[in-house]
Amino acid sequence: MAEARGATTQFDIRYIDDIEHSVITDTFITARKEFFRTVYKTRNFIAYGIWPTSLWNLGASVGIFSGLMHYELSHTSRIRQLLWRLGDSVYLPDKCPYIIKLLIISSGEGILFFIILLFCRRYLLRSLLSYQRWIYESPKKISLTTQLWGLLVKLISGYRPFTYTCQLSLPRMSVPSLTETCNKLLISVKPILSDEEFQEISNEAALFQKLTGPGMKLQKMLQLKSWLVSNWCNDWWPHVLC
Repeated sequence: MAEARGATTQFDIRYIDDIEHSVITDTFITARKEFFRTVYKTRNFIAYGIWPTSLWNLGASVGIFSGLMHYELSHTSRIRQLLWRLGDSVYLPDKCPYIIKLLIISSGEGILFFIILLFCRRYLLRSLLSYQRWIYESPKKISLTTQLWGLLVKLISGYRPFTYTCQLSLPRMSVPSLTETCNKLLISVKPILSDEEFQEISNEAALFQKLTGPGMKLQKMLQLKSWLVSNWCNDWWPHVLC
């Protein structure tokens, strides 16, 4: 309170030139902060999108393909011929210099290999993260399977991940079976219904689960949605909470 009272009783009298200079300085500082914030956001967006690979992997892929295509080595001659044969499918002018043609073809093939590597590592990591046995093991008695699992996760996962880099590599949320869903419904409503009402709900649940009932059709649609999105209940969860 004393600081607030002191701030209101002290007047700061400045000339117009000083105010203009202060405004220009503050505007410059704000613009600089916004620029660096945009740069960091862009960097994080790229890092999240290509994790568990990195830009270093992309550069290494292009460099390796360039070396394989440029140097004529006996043990890599077939690979070199295959790479140049694939590069012939790209239309380039006949007068295009050799080094430019080499860089264009090797860059395209390196990027394609990088994309394949990205998705292979991501889906392999997703399958590894589905392993749950380690949760129930004692830290003092870790099985060999769990040790090998941890080693594979460490090898496949990227270097120094950020907070949200694992989002695209997490296992998809599984869809519970129709029978399990109906059983949970019956268990949840049993305490608040009479015997007659519960029997009526049970009969309706049995009809709902039949092959010709609407339940199987809705279950297939939900299964299809789970294949297209990472979490099938994200769209509906806010409506349930509200």
